[in-house]
Amino acid sequence: MSGEIKVNQAEAQKGIQEMSDAVQALQKQLGETMDGNTDIRMSDLYNEIKEEYENLLGQFITLFQDNIAATETAVQELIELDRTIGDKIALK
Repeated sequence: MSGEIKVNQAEAQKGIQEMSDAVQALQKQLGETMDGNTDIRMSDLYNEIKEEYENLLGQFITLFQDNIAATETAVQELIELDRTIGDKIALK
C-alpha cells in the first residue's frame, strides 16, 4: 500500500452527478392544500403537516446542494494540488 492518494476525476464527477440527480428527483410538494370546512380539524392538521414537510424538505435540499458544491470544490482542489505536486516533483 502506497501513501499516494489517487483521485479518479471521472468517478468523482459521476458521484456528484448522481447526487445532483437525486436532489432534482425529490418531490418538493406533498400535495394540494386541503380546503374545507373550518370546523374540520383534520384539514387544518393536514395543512400544518404539509407546510412543515415542505419547509423541512426545502432545508434538506439546500443542505444537500451545499454538500454537493463542497464536494465539487474539494475534488477540484485535490486535482489541482495533485497537478501542482506532480509538476514540482518533475522539476527536481
